Amino acid sequence: MIDTASIEMDIPLVACPESAAIPSVADIIALCHANGYSTNQLLFPSSESPRYFIKYGSEQAVATQARTQDYIYHHTLRDPAAPRVPRVYLAFSVHGKFASPQEYMVMEYIPHPTVEKWLSRHPEDATIIRPLVVSAVGWILALPVPAATGVGPVGGGVIRHVFFKDQEAPYPFPAVANLQAYVNRALRFAVRDKRVTVDFSAEPLQFCDSDPVDRNFLYDSCTNQLWRVDFEHVSILPSSFAIFGLRAHMDRSVAEMADNLGLTMTENARALYPTAGLLLMCDGGLGRRVAHIHMAYF
Repeated sequence: MIDTASIEMDIPLVACPESAAIPSVADIIALCHANGYSTNQLLFPSSESPRYFIKYGSEQAVATQARTQDYIYHHTLRDPAAPRVPRVYLAFSVHGKFASPQEYMVMEYIPHPTVEKWLSRHPEDATIIRPLVVSAVGWILALPVPAATGVGPVGGGVIRHVFFKDQEAPYPFPAVANLQAYVNRALRFAVRDKRVTVDFSAEPLQFCDSDPVDRNFLYDSCTNQLWRVDFEHVSILPSSFAIFGLRAHMDRSVAEMADNLGLTMTENARALYPTAGLLLMCDGGLGRRVAHIHMAYF
């Protein structure tokens, strides 16, 4: 029996014909529990004839992904040139005896292969698909952010971005100023020139996608349309993080997107390189171990 008082609805279920077959919250929890926690996804009603894709877990920030995906999905409906995004029907969190809540998201199932899988079979299609991926990343980057927003996922939460150790911020940042103070604190130890600081106050906030790799896009060869899936690493951040997130990516095709999108290097973005290197080697929360690590990029 689930204690309903422990359930927080992040995206309440909206009654519509497409969501009519979604099971109850209690049944979703039971299905995921039976499916096990060695995975974080489930097809419903079956893997043979799926209608919904269920994502769940306690470490994947499922609820924050759902809010960001839902916001972007509704913007795609207004623009026929937008990449496609699966609709989120329901998202909720269950708070209980564990340190982290169990989080669940039910979304539209999309029956197309990932770009990674498609190109492994049809490498000649790279010239068609690569521009679509770049266009999708650029479209998300240009989206208007919610009014009076902070930094992080839509609705708040921990930032997931390649800048941070293990690609995850140590805690939520309420505002740009808090993130700026965090970066400048790290810079004190990361560079020799103590005059080097970042100032994000004049930078626009953007939806920064730091993991636009081929497995996070689905390709519909019949319509030549691209679907963006998995919004774990999409956060609202100052524009320097968009530049760094693409240019510093280990995937060459992602790194090349910065040039294709006209994202030129800035002093703030350049300062993120030694800072990220420092964070990789020390306590991401900038504890006392950080004082014993010095780097010399400047």
